[in-house]
Amino acid sequence: MAKFTCNNWIHSVTGKFLFFINLGCYPDTGREVERSEGNTLLVDTFLEVMERTKREVKMALEKTNEVME
Repeated sequence: MAKFTCNNWIHSVTGKFLFFINLGCYPDTGREVERSEGNTLLVDTFLEVMERTKREVKMALEKTNEVME
């Protein structure tokens, strides 16, 4: 449960949920009350979002690494 909680929280370095960074989606926790039926991402859009997320995470980690040195 602790690992799930850690992965379902915004990381202080990246500013993103680790679930989203690794999987490109958020877990279904059962707490969401309302979902939109027509809000699915097309594959191309999904890949663009994942590439942008990858770049943002890489920059955040590099910046943190520079600060730590």
